[in-house]
Amino acid sequence: MKFFRFSYIFIFIALFAVLTFATPSFAQEKSWTIQKFDSDITLQESGNIHVQETVTFDFVGDFSYVTKQIRKRRLNRVENVVVKDASGLTLSASEADISDGSDSVDIRLSFSKVNETATWIFEYDVIGAVGYFDEYDELYWNATGNETSVAIEQANIRVHLPAGVAESGIRLDHFSGSVGAKERSAEQYFDALSHTALYSLSDIRPFEGLTVLVGFPKGTVQEPAYFTHTLSPDGAVVYIDDLPMSNIADLEKVPVQPGMHTVQVKASGHHSSALQTVDFVAGETVHVQESLKQTLLSRLITIAIIAFIFLVPIAALVINIFYWRRHGKDPVLKKTVIAQYDPPKNFSPMHVGFVVKNAFKPSHFSAAIVWLAERGFLTIHEQKSGGYKLVRTQENVPSDDHSLLLLSKLFGTKKSVTTAGLRNSFYKKLPSIKESVAEELVQQKYYDRRPDKVKTKALFVSAQ
Repeated sequence: MKFFRFSYIFIFIALFAVLTFATPSFAQEKSWTIQKFDSDITLQESGNIHVQETVTFDFVGDFSYVTKQIRKRRLNRVENVVVKDASGLTLSASEADISDGSDSVDIRLSFSKVNETATWIFEYDVIGAVGYFDEYDELYWNATGNETSVAIEQANIRVHLPAGVAESGIRLDHFSGSVGAKERSAEQYFDALSHTALYSLSDIRPFEGLTVLVGFPKGTVQEPAYFTHTLSPDGAVVYIDDLPMSNIADLEKVPVQPGMHTVQVKASGHHSSALQTVDFVAGETVHVQESLKQTLLSRLITIAIIAFIFLVPIAALVINIFYWRRHGKDPVLKKTVIAQYDPPKNFSPMHVGFVVKNAFKPSHFSAAIVWLAERGFLTIHEQKSGGYKLVRTQENVPSDDHSLLLLSKLFGTKKSVTTAGLRNSFYKKLPSIKESVAEELVQQKYYDRRPDKVKTKALFVSAQ
């Protein structure tokens, strides 16, 4: 009794320890937030902007990576992307994987953080963020982005304008919330001494963001030249000074730095246009129109693909018709066919079944076993427990090969077997029996070729 009492006490203590001490570590959920998002945006006289984002992440649990995305929508280019740690040291390629895609720059940071905060600095240059209008120019910039799946506790955005800009010509605005929202929840003001527009917003929910707008007098930055384009084929790309302008599909006019630039249009499988030198004048638009010619190799490949699509089915049809006329068409007999009601001598149910179905069925083998019993090569005994027992008779030996093969596969070296014992093993021996019967029918001239293999080849040719 004392032993059982001690056992219950031990179990109780063990469960209590597990629930009390182990549960918090198991129940602890992994999560992360952006504790602070500071962005310094410097508007350069060229009209480009330099962005420096200092982002502090708060990790709860064990984390090995985090991602960041810089969208390119309605921008000309995003370039010179660099990631640094809190001390300003540039991260290596293994620590910061930067992938420049057609729609965005994707950054993946690799690290090992457990229940701690970490700060990284993201720096990059943006071309095409400024809009130019008749009476003023404007920086329109989604500062935080709307792709973050976690909350941003505090965001501070500072837009540094060139020195000497008149405060009276500054126009500030912003939008906060999800994509397309027109809420104005942030604090904003302009510091004339530092020529800086400041925005502050706290508690930004997941997939929401802060977009800032700063209008300033014309002439504050150099207005670019522009080009429009009409290109053929689809997918052709304009190259300015050998740099691809690949993110311009949604831009009516593509900004270009004023001055002399080389222009060329390229497309895969087509001859590139002639390299031209064009003088781009500030505020003016150059139209690029090119229709590229396909290369000879590309034409041949296109013709080959079209020929393959249209000619292969026709060729397969012709081959199948020829094959049918030569091997599948019933022969024309000039003599009377006398009906026969009994199978040929030594024809087992497997032979008959194959001739009728042009394939083997499980019932053919069952019938063949009964046929062997009828000929005295084995006996069949019903068992009280269910199933049947097959006993081989040693005094009778069949003269045909397939019957000998079937008996050897059924019994092996044993004198008797049960259907229960055959259930999980005999199916492995069926292929060799099938091969023997099919080849025997071909040798006896009942077939020119095995019909199952002919059917497989015909299906393969038709599928092609």
